[in-house]
Amino acid sequence: MCCKEYSTTRAEVVAASVTEWIDDPRVPGHQVGWATVPALEYVRPVQRLAVRSPKKNGQWGVSMLVSASDPRQRDRTERAALRPGQPSCGCAA
Repeated sequence: MCCKEYSTTRAEVVAASVTEWIDDPRVPGHQVGWATVPALEYVRPVQRLAVRSPKKNGQWGVSMLVSASDPRQRDRTERAALRPGQPSCGCAA
């Protein structure tokens, strides 16, 4: 299960920890990357996937997807995110 993080400020701070951005092959200009800072504000362990896209003013718009799935599913999520016909986050539609 995953959900969107609604705090833009928090999403931007966490997105700054991404060390590798990957182009989304289905949405030109969009990029995704795994956050590397610990998510201490959650009760359970979570994985956070940052999503960024260019805004009209040339800056990046950033959002964050939060998943409480088992961390071993991270590789499956990455593969699913790059598969046609699946949501960009790799989560169930």
